[in-house]
Amino acid sequence: MLRTRLCSSLALKTFTSISRVPVTRSYTIQSSTPKAEVPDATFKHLTKLLDGDDISNAQEYVASLPKEHQHHILFAKIISALVRSRQLNEAAQYIEKLVEAGQMPGLFCFNSLVAAFAYNKQYEEAELWLEKMTSYGVHPTAFSIYPIIRSLGRSGKIEEAERIFYQVMPQSVLEGEAKSVSKLIAGVISAYHVNGMDDKAIEFFDSLPKSVRDKSGLLLVPQSSFNDK
Repeated sequence: MLRTRLCSSLALKTFTSISRVPVTRSYTIQSSTPKAEVPDATFKHLTKLLDGDDISNAQEYVASLPKEHQHHILFAKIISALVRSRQLNEAAQYIEKLVEAGQMPGLFCFNSLVAAFAYNKQYEEAELWLEKMTSYGVHPTAFSIYPIIRSLGRSGKIEEAERIFYQVMPQSVLEGEAKSVSKLIAGVISAYHVNGMDDKAIEFFDSLPKSVRDKSGLLLVPQSSFNDK
């Protein structure tokens, strides 16, 4: 069986993982309205405004559109622009304004905001928005939670990273797909690795219930086990 490094993008040099499940494309953003129903002229005009950093007029423009054209893809473009310009509080306020107006942003909008707060080390705000999106009926996925675990780990806050993992693991295992479980496990392992605690990473993985390890579709063993053969 092909031997591949566990999450090679995370540079886990001391481990090897063996996949036991096929890789599937998961967590597509669900939409009640297809992108094709957003007129091209609308999309292009909004893009032009945002390319010119005219975010305020972009918000006004979308608000002026007929309600059937106020698609969450347009909201996502505005939120992404606010996040890129590090206007995180403004992005949060914009989402709340949309919700109050009865316009529900899509999963990508919430994920962008949560990730931005996490990578800006505003962990309380990131967790708050996980709770808010759930209360709005938008359920977090591994891609919502992973940035918090990753950022906490890189900041040396491993206990906090583990707390987030164990807090969401039961729902992830029961409702999520294998890709969800493996991504969250990899986040905690990365936290240990970047802090030079590879032995603890193996200990963490081995401590997980067998059902969780099996669902992850991963095996975690010391790289030296293969080098010695």
